[in-house]
Amino acid sequence: MPLAPPLTPPLPPAPVAPPGPVVPAGPPVGALPGASLPAGQPGAPAGAPGVPGAPGGYAGYVGPTGAPAPRSGLGFGAGIGVGTAVGCVSMILALILFFSLANLGMAFSIGAVVLPLILGAVLLIWRQTRGIGVGVLIISAAAWIIVIGPCLGLLNGL
Repeated sequence: MPLAPPLTPPLPPAPVAPPGPVVPAGPPVGALPGASLPAGQPGAPAGAPGVPGAPGGYAGYVGPTGAPAPRSGLGFGAGIGVGTAVGCVSMILALILFFSLANLGMAFSIGAVVLPLILGAVLLIWRQTRGIGVGVLIISAAAWIIVIGPCLGLLNGL
């Protein structure tokens, strides 16, 4: 209880709406500017739903609706790893053939070592096997530089 009476008279309470059914409001009458444009297009209303960055919109959380589905299978880096393993195995087999065919002539020996290069080049054609082909060619190049070049020099008497 206040000790002194208020200086101004109290305000009357706000009018109460009579009870009745609540009818939802319909669409606004008349065309809105940019209403026929898809959301996010130039000229669309700034607060339109679906516009990235619109206040209160979910577009920033969901992401674009036309995003491609995630790819299945190995990624390119994993393909290079698998190709490196395939390249190592193929180069070991090629080196065994290289030394076993050395008695038949240099052409047969070099032909055995060129087979992994052909394998790697063929694997580069298709998108799914491109990483494997890159790995095979990396190992083939390393084998040519480190092993096969000096061996050819030693076999030819250089």
